[in-house]
Amino acid sequence: MSTCLAALSPAAHAGFMLESRATFVHLRDLVDGTPVFHTENPARGFRAFASDGHPLDPVISQSDLIFYNFTMTSTNAHIVRPGSCEYTGDYEFRFGSFGTGVPPSLVSAGTFSIALTFIDHDNATVTGQLVQDPESLNDDFPDFSYGGHPILVEGEYHHTYYPDGTWSGGGMLVVDFRQSGVPAPASLSVLAFAGLASRRRR
Repeated sequence: MSTCLAALSPAAHAGFMLESRATFVHLRDLVDGTPVFHTENPARGFRAFASDGHPLDPVISQSDLIFYNFTMTSTNAHIVRPGSCEYTGDYEFRFGSFGTGVPPSLVSAGTFSIALTFIDHDNATVTGQLVQDPESLNDDFPDFSYGGHPILVEGEYHHTYYPDGTWSGGGMLVVDFRQSGVPAPASLSVLAFAGLASRRRR
């Protein structure tokens, strides 16, 4: 690439990061013990938000952040190998809940695919992604997918136990939801042609 073209094609911006609070996630069905993956409903939400300040990044104030929450629900579990399991299912980000007195509004929804890889008996790393359904977009809230890019998921899971030492059937989940996939301006014409660039809004 020539120096001139490089100067006209700055790197993609950093996007955003949403850090979840620790929330309980079930890994066993309470009735028959089959593998599942579903968060408490609603999950405890988010404790931190950050972006690089780019005009296309979402803007969420700390005072609003406390009203965001999420759910992840799956009955589809696939054991890859001992100590590693993949889950696919549906997710939702919402603003408000009946418990807060703020009527819930759908912010983003779609599918997720994540893997839990245990590093020992009780602790696992979590990696995966969310794929937002464009039909779920709400003009009152940011588009977390930036026009179709997956939202990356990365974090930790830790088994929890009852006082008698019996496994609870799940544990505590803390994850970051990250978006850093926005292409450089030189690639935006492709998105605009596909009608996706218009979905970047605050």
